[in-house]
Amino acid sequence: MLTVSSEATCSICLVGADWKHDSVLDYSFALGRRGLLPVSNESYRLGARVPSASIRGWLLIVTALAFLIMGPAAATADKDIAKETNQIRLVIGGDLGLGGSGQPVNPRGARRHGQLYAWDDLTAEISGLIDGDVNFANLETIVTAKNSLPVKKKTFVFRSHPAGVRHLVDIGFNVLSTANNHVGDYGTPGMRETLLELDKLRPHGLLAYPGLGISREDAANPSVVQIKGQRLLFSAIGIGGWAPSKRSPGILGFYSSRDFNEAVESLSREDGDFRVLSVHYGIELSVRPGANEIKKLRDRAVREMGIDLVVGHHAHVPAGVQEIDGLLVFYGLGNLLHLGMQDMSRFGPCRDYGLMAKVHLAENENGRLSAKAIEVWPLDKMHLKARRMKPKKAKRRIRVLNKLASGLDDKKTNSRGLRFLAREDGSGLACLEGAKDAGGRIGKLCGEWDGTAIAAQPSAPISCVRRRHVSTRRAKPPRRRGKKYSEPTLLGQFFGLQ
Repeated sequence: MLTVSSEATCSICLVGADWKHDSVLDYSFALGRRGLLPVSNESYRLGARVPSASIRGWLLIVTALAFLIMGPAAATADKDIAKETNQIRLVIGGDLGLGGSGQPVNPRGARRHGQLYAWDDLTAEISGLIDGDVNFANLETIVTAKNSLPVKKKTFVFRSHPAGVRHLVDIGFNVLSTANNHVGDYGTPGMRETLLELDKLRPHGLLAYPGLGISREDAANPSVVQIKGQRLLFSAIGIGGWAPSKRSPGILGFYSSRDFNEAVESLSREDGDFRVLSVHYGIELSVRPGANEIKKLRDRAVREMGIDLVVGHHAHVPAGVQEIDGLLVFYGLGNLLHLGMQDMSRFGPCRDYGLMAKVHLAENENGRLSAKAIEVWPLDKMHLKARRMKPKKAKRRIRVLNKLASGLDDKKTNSRGLRFLAREDGSGLACLEGAKDAGGRIGKLCGEWDGTAIAAQPSAPISCVRRRHVSTRRAKPPRRRGKKYSEPTLLGQFFGLQ
């Protein structure tokens, strides 16, 4: 007697079967249970006897036809599943910080202008985007539970409680860059605290935190992340003058030729399937990289040393994306979520948004990974509760990205600014060579890709030139007893202090 397994893991498993019957008949029985064959409820209810020989012949014919029809489809599905297992989703974001300048840390939430915000409230609108196999951002703060650390004499200093960074890890972030100009805000004790607290998060899902090192060698060596049998490498360099020494941890500097070359060469030498370089650099509010910066990132890191992906941040505004023979440079992602920054909405469509991106990687014939498709999402309210920008506004920001891309075309170096197709939900999509044939998730994204549709999109009717003068006026904050109001300054407004 034939019975059907009730196990949820197998919808057509047959247990207690009389295996003297033809396997094709067993398959017919399974098809009947799935509703794929017109069979009698009485003949095929659980525990029913095997059909008679006359019915059996009819079933053999129908089943043979089913194999002919379904066989190729099943084989294709299996092939797509196999391809998808060799694909990796890499989500990248810009600057992260859980606290305003000089604000005390608290395990229950982050403070901005003295007001406490719960961790969940800060990330509720973006947590759905953090769904990659690897989720990366720049952690622009020290990590400490102490409010007594000596502070450097700087205009802006940032610290975040370990509970907040644990929350970031819990929602999916598993690689955090620590090379930036705020990692030394609380001196050597702050940097040591940061390394100690981040190391405690490894059992909870933090895979790597490249950049800050206990020695020069440690800061230069790439972090290794193993995903789906693939070896991804991450290195990070920044600015701020926090060089490692015998007495103190530190980071390598982008504008030091020695540091930059050491970091890039170390990353290039290490055996890996995909190499990522995180770079904190540039001029704040600048949406276009300088010629020397392009020379370092595009020509030195990518073209000479073969770095697969460069991720830029620090300017707090997005810049263009460039492709060089399948390798990528994101010149700037802007803010992701940082309570120490001001509301960027006053800066206009070239600078009022942040950017999250998902880089879809697939295995090549040589076994290494390469980028095949890129999705991007414009964000707003990055100063408090980051969220996806509404579709109409977001599509305009995609057009801004495409406009910036036009300044990155360079036939001499076989480089092109990457243009994105604005989708109805406000996200952008770009498919690279080989994406259509990649199968799996990438094949579904890019199966009907038509790059010519991008040219048909409306262009952004704005000029994203660097601003020489930015108004420093804004509404006065509420008066607080015992505190004297001072006229806002540009820097104070930008970092959300006034």
